Amino acid sequence: MRARGFFTKIGVPASALFLSAITAPVHIKSSEYPFKGGAQVEIIASAHVTRLLDSGNHKYNDGNYKDAIFDYNKVIEIDSQNFEAHYNRGDAKSKLDNCQGAISDYDIAIEIDPQHEDAYVSRGICKNDLGNYKESIRDMHVLIRMNPNNATAYFVRGNSWLGREAYRLAIVDYNRAIELNPNYADIYYNRGITKENLGNTKGAIIDFKKAIEIDPQSEKSYYIARGESMDYLGFHQAAIDDYTIGIEINPQHADAYRVRGNAKKELEDLQGACEDWKKAAELGDEKSSKLLEEHCQWT
Repeated sequence: MRARGFFTKIGVPASALFLSAITAPVHIKSSEYPFKGGAQVEIIASAHVTRLLDSGNHKYNDGNYKDAIFDYNKVIEIDSQNFEAHYNRGDAKSKLDNCQGAISDYDIAIEIDPQHEDAYVSRGICKNDLGNYKESIRDMHVLIRMNPNNATAYFVRGNSWLGREAYRLAIVDYNRAIELNPNYADIYYNRGITKENLGNTKGAIIDFKKAIEIDPQSEKSYYIARGESMDYLGFHQAAIDDYTIGIEINPQHADAYRVRGNAKKELEDLQGACEDWKKAAELGDEKSSKLLEEHCQWT
């Protein structure tokens, strides 16, 4: 059995959906939040908050996460109980790989609105990223009790089980997520990885194939994953074909060059293998550097 240590991580879903239509956090429109009170000073303050939120959301959508956080900070200085500012600031921190800081914001957002499903999802994703699978599972339990039809919750919990190497429990959750949202490629991809870890390579190939059918141009590793499974079963040329497509989609994928080189070596194409390992090494892959030293001194 070949254990794979990677799986797809999702971003904050745009509705309780499920995902990567879903990979970018949903930023709540500030217009959805009514002004509080009727005094002129409160109206002016609310208008200022609205402008800051709109500014922060615009910067977030442009990928300018640090400046977005600056605007959300200003909102929170004015209104410490503003759900949108805490939630979106958490998303921005997550994008900057500050999951611990993001969780602190999601905690406050959930205190403000304990029924907001996306806040639980976002917090659970960050907890998974930090390896805190038990706490993420707890969040998804709460969310599933609130909404048993939230596909994202099952997917995130499946990722937690996968992280804990509880593969059969992961399969159960991925199955349920697929029932609720059969058109999200990453569920099939992660279920395929889980099947690989259970020794079901043929089942994994079926899932990778489905992920590719749904999103054939994804820069994620669908083709590489299927290629590795094909390689494992001895179908090296089919594996090379998949690796090649994966490289065409993402020419900076160092692992793809390395495993394609490995497959070429199995077919006794050492020159082709060395060329791929060299490219992978140039992209920073240390394993390929060692393969070059071992097999390609003559080049």
